[in-house]
Amino acid sequence: MVAQSNSFASAPHMQASLAIDPTKDVPPVTQLIDAPNMLVVTPALPVRSVKELADLARKRRGEIAFASPGVGSGAHLSGELFKALAKVELIRISYKGGGPAVTDLLGGNVPMMFSTLPSVTPPVRTGRLRALAVTGAKRFPAAPDIPTMIEAGIAGFPFSGWSGLFAPAGTPREVLLRVAEETGKVLRAPGLREKLPLQGAEPVGSMPEEFIAFFRADHARWEALVKQNGLKAE
Repeated sequence: MVAQSNSFASAPHMQASLAIDPTKDVPPVTQLIDAPNMLVVTPALPVRSVKELADLARKRRGEIAFASPGVGSGAHLSGELFKALAKVELIRISYKGGGPAVTDLLGGNVPMMFSTLPSVTPPVRTGRLRALAVTGAKRFPAAPDIPTMIEAGIAGFPFSGWSGLFAPAGTPREVLLRVAEETGKVLRAPGLREKLPLQGAEPVGSMPEEFIAFFRADHARWEALVKQNGLKAE
């Protein structure tokens, strides 16, 4: 068994070749976690909602930048998805990791970012950053007052970072089911369910059929977006 993240669904479309085909060579077993991003802006940016941000981006076409810790990261893909669905042009500023990106954001050198929740929740609470939305399909338990991108008017936006278990091709079905069942029991344990949201994630523990459908849909979505925006791995 091997754990992979959401880049496993997007990276194949941005690279010329891969050693394996993730849709055929490694059967999905179970999704472990769901971790949405949070759209944050600096107080200097005169917007207090996603709609206001989109309107401003249309007025200042190609002038507003968003921080991105590398091609294919959750923050990058969230930004590209926002550009496509809101029909706006933004400048992507690439960083070598989320830490430097958030540092530059807090320094006022870049006005907006889609970030993991733990990285930006403290400065949001102190007013150093303004949270506009979370990217998941539903509101996040640790930030219940922050609307989703869908609630904020961007239809079709649900995006979350995820991790899941994959198995070698040919693994017996009964083994896949047993691993998924036992993993689900661990993820549903009260202690873990309480601690994970503090780390910006929620436990999932899906069965193989559910995770297969989820992974295929995610893989297809990024294929379309990569082609539309001409994204390539750096």
